[in-house]
Amino acid sequence: MSQEELENTCRQIVKHSDRTMVVYSEGNLHPAKIGPNMVSSQHVSSNPMYGIGYSDCNGVVLLDHVVAGLSHYDLSSGDPRDYLDLLVAHLKRASLEKGGFKAVPVGGDEDHYRRILHYLRENDIPIIQGLCRPGLKKLFVDPSTRTVIVQSPAFGFRRLAGSY
Repeated sequence: MSQEELENTCRQIVKHSDRTMVVYSEGNLHPAKIGPNMVSSQHVSSNPMYGIGYSDCNGVVLLDHVVAGLSHYDLSSGDPRDYLDLLVAHLKRASLEKGGFKAVPVGGDEDHYRRILHYLRENDIPIIQGLCRPGLKKLFVDPSTRTVIVQSPAFGFRRLAGSY
């Protein structure tokens, strides 16, 4: 897809979303105080959704054939198990598959990103594609097409997942 096509897809995701944003600073969706200086936001939906404000934060998109889970974690220490177990449980409750989903991890903190990858592998959650790069700004998810697009001023729009 061209940059223009990716941008248009992102506009459609925002337009047709249930106005779901996962934003750490607002902590508006399932905010959870996990430990000292560890806060997460996450949402599971069959509707398009998007997250903003990723920079040195980390997140995971979990996809199945009906719903997706989108997360945002503003932390560089701690065990991803503390919050990924919660996201997996939310997705299993909403999903018809009760497992068998795939992951798209994103992040800005390399050490924490590696721990996310370890968690996913340890729990046999396949990774479609991931990206760890400081300055990551926006993440767009359309569960109906299993599309995940990231946008950053550094590289524009990049598609990380599509129908599988």
